[in-house]
Amino acid sequence: MQYSFNLALNNEQDTQNLAQVLATHFRSGVIYLIGDLGAGKTTLTRYLLQIMGRQGAVKSATYTLVEPYSIQGKEVFHF
Repeated sequence: MQYSFNLALNNEQDTQNLAQVLATHFRSGVIYLIGDLGAGKTTLTRYLLQIMGRQGAVKSATYTLVEPYSIQGKEVFHF
């Protein structure tokens, strides 16, 4: 990947802070999250979508493969 980094998040507050940074500085494109089951990928996605204005549940895409969301005119797909 052209731009990638490895970041260890030590607690849920770190995850929420990263979501805020991403929401502030990332306007379009693709974010790839890589980690084991239970690593917090959906937790980060949930915070990010809530910051973007998502109302309601944000489900894991583990079994459905994709969860689509429309947030303030933007299409977001959680794979």
